[in-house]
Amino acid sequence: MRRIMAMADRAALLSFRGLVALNLLFFFCFLLVALIAARTVDAAPQVAQAADHVLSPVATQGEPTRKE
Repeated sequence: MRRIMAMADRAALLSFRGLVALNLLFFFCFLLVALIAARTVDAAPQVAQAADHVLSPVATQGEPTRKE
């Protein structure tokens, strides 16, 4: 009976270590994605400013800007 309990204890410990390793892997992947997203956001204001000029009400699509 002791031998079976020892085998089950070893299997549980191995399973627990595997779960810890898997959780650490997911955590580091999350940090990597967050870092990439933060770097992308830093570049976004330049794109957003350009988009504001395109969507400005001064020049609408299909109409000239000056009236005759």
